[in-house]
Amino acid sequence: MKTRSNPWKAYLYPMKIQIVIALLLLSGIKLYSQSNNSLLWEINGKDLKSPSFLFGTYHLITSTFIDSFPVIQKRFSVTGNVIGEMVLTTSMSQKLMEAAIMKDSTLDQLMSKEDYKIVGDYLMETSGYNISLFNKMKPVLVGTLFYKAVITPGDTGKPMDIYFQEMAKRDGKLVSGLESMDEQLGILFNNSSLKRQAEVLVKTAKEKDKSSAELNKMNSCYRAGNLDCLAESIQMEEEYTKEEKDKLLYSRNRAWIKLLPMMMKEQSCFIAVGAGHLPGKEGLIELLRGAGYSVKSISLK
Repeated sequence: MKTRSNPWKAYLYPMKIQIVIALLLLSGIKLYSQSNNSLLWEINGKDLKSPSFLFGTYHLITSTFIDSFPVIQKRFSVTGNVIGEMVLTTSMSQKLMEAAIMKDSTLDQLMSKEDYKIVGDYLMETSGYNISLFNKMKPVLVGTLFYKAVITPGDTGKPMDIYFQEMAKRDGKLVSGLESMDEQLGILFNNSSLKRQAEVLVKTAKEKDKSSAELNKMNSCYRAGNLDCLAESIQMEEEYTKEEKDKLLYSRNRAWIKLLPMMMKEQSCFIAVGAGHLPGKEGLIELLRGAGYSVKSISLK
């Protein structure tokens, strides 16, 4: 494959934050199977004057998926506030670049010469980029190039999260975030040490066939709108410690459930967050039910 140069402009912009977090959540955390065969959920009851809606996104799949399901657009159209994991703006690129760069290390220092070559060969195979272009980048960002090449090779469409927020602004809706830019950058780049990130990157490259198969399975499960299937496809749970998983998913859910009631009480909301946040005993569906709301699935068909 022909080597490509100057990848910074193409990869260092807000959608990458969402892509990385999505893959960390969906490929690193075992989900629970509790009749979660829907990506779209209606929230009613308690003190809500009108229903809100919860949608599980997969940030590597673009807006063409949304366009194929009118039911999503229908629910989106009746809401006044679109809530994402964070508010996405074009001004985030500089912060992302600064956070992604290693100040005191390089990729070739974090791994053996042999492992560096293995990772470099896989990066060239999947994306066409020479690893030397990313030698100062944190390993977790390099991993996103693997994932995107497997799931959406050549797809330049807009990620779902950006798509929803742009539609909201176009329609004059309020756009709100559950986290700040700094919080997401901390989750993305500082959830584990550089050494741990490098270990995961090397393992992904060494087990590339297994990694690709798992990603393709998750992709198929998501497109089928089947969270149970998605949960069963998770095979990488051992890559993350209990503490890392809690930072990536559960602690964030607990923080969000404190914010959502007031937001939904003020007006109908369309909540679009990574699908990994929805199911499980500590997932948003069960946390909302535990807070006194009725949460029921909506078929996409």
